[in-house]
Amino acid sequence: MSEKSALILALIDSLPCLLVDDLAEWLPLTAQLINTIQDHSMRKVCADRFWDVLSNGEMDVDRANFCGTWWSTRGGREL
Repeated sequence: MSEKSALILALIDSLPCLLVDDLAEWLPLTAQLINTIQDHSMRKVCADRFWDVLSNGEMDVDRANFCGTWWSTRGGREL
């Protein structure tokens, strides 16, 4: 595991603690950072964890609703 991937995983783990308004900035940034990881296996670990945080119930209702909207209509799927 590289320092970069460890920092990205820490960022992903902090997403449920952010204000909903801040998610608008941090979700695309996180997705872009994941795509910069050179090691394919670590990129997959980070992407899987990102998806896990967004979809497994770690977010409260308001954050989960925003994440669903971001994923479906604000470019999250493309990132």
